[in-house]
Amino acid sequence: MIIQLIAPSGYPPDMSAATRGVAFLQAQGHTVRGVDTVLRRYQRFAGQDQVRIDEINAIALLPKDTQLVMAVRGGYGLSRLLPHIDLDGLAVRITQSGLRLVGHSDFTALQLALLAHGAPSVMGPMLGGDFGAALPNQAMLDSFNALPLGQQQHSFLTDAADVIDVSGVLWGGNLTLLCSLLGTPYFPYIDQGILLIEDVNEHPYRIERMLLQLHYAGILTRQKAVVFGEFSEYRLSDYDQGYDLSALLSYIRETLPVPVVTNFPFGHIAHKRSLTLGLRARLSVTERESCLYCA
Repeated sequence: MIIQLIAPSGYPPDMSAATRGVAFLQAQGHTVRGVDTVLRRYQRFAGQDQVRIDEINAIALLPKDTQLVMAVRGGYGLSRLLPHIDLDGLAVRITQSGLRLVGHSDFTALQLALLAHGAPSVMGPMLGGDFGAALPNQAMLDSFNALPLGQQQHSFLTDAADVIDVSGVLWGGNLTLLCSLLGTPYFPYIDQGILLIEDVNEHPYRIERMLLQLHYAGILTRQKAVVFGEFSEYRLSDYDQGYDLSALLSYIRETLPVPVVTNFPFGHIAHKRSLTLGLRARLSVTERESCLYCA
């Protein structure tokens, strides 16, 4: 597979991980282009704004043999670029050629904006944190390698109390980015969809606050289900007195008028799965197993 790297957000904090990621992908038989993007630095970003804008807009002009565009990492920086990106041009290239854009975290900003223009993208691994790990996770690799085969079926364990069998457009990503784009032209208003969310370093009360923002805005009521990926690396204190992620989930399940399903393997974790935003998906939860399938 021919992979084009882009660095639209932060620069790699660990250059050795970025280098390992490139070497790993090459060892797997992939052709990796745009390797020099990992070298760019400007403040906390992977280059000045115009450099990153030009790189994103150039996706529409990539050689036809390019099969996948992968973000080097997340961090922050994509939101400030959105008004200057040719989203219509990117959407045409993606929908006509089947080009896959892959990433998560801050990359959610571009993914949501593209979905608002009718173009799919893949919630999946990135160069440094995933392929550049000392030992890349096998479940992550299996899911990523299955993308060209169209295989996007994932079984997982959940604590959902109800039996669920719903279908709808899969969308979502990083919860913070979802809320940051609410009310803007870059937010895709999906009716009767399956919303998949994740985040990192966010205390449960902040997760609750963001979910209530989406709820009060009428977004969650219009969904078939809300699926929690991993909400990792948050810290509790004595002040919380038992208010943790479980307490948040109990409250949210009492508050939201839609099913809430937990523990889907996606987020800032090693064993993340790859899933395509914008595809029709089916979520099935029984007493014995759970499955999320993208058609």
